[in-house]
Amino acid sequence: MTARYGDSDVKLVDFNYFAFHTPFSKMVQKSFMALILADIELNYSEVKQNPSKARYDASLMEKLAANQFKNDAATLSMLVKIFESQWKDQCERSLLLAK
Repeated sequence: MTARYGDSDVKLVDFNYFAFHTPFSKMVQKSFMALILADIELNYSEVKQNPSKARYDASLMEKLAANQFKNDAATLSMLVKIFESQWKDQCERSLLLAK
């Protein structure tokens, strides 16, 4: 993310809440999981240089790295299972008005 957003060290944990504008809640979930996947990929490269910077489970990062951090259906399903509570805490509330 630093290449895209400058020299600041932006991480997913820097945000308390996410609100997406979309007509379908499934798209919101996919978008949020894509953010998590991008953050895991960034953290994976950081951990290679400094293992103490790990924010995610090492086995999860290795599994995703073996899949080249592809954002496919299998990856989405795995991330939804692992990060369901974070999804509910940080995103799902923004969809309540649409339901």
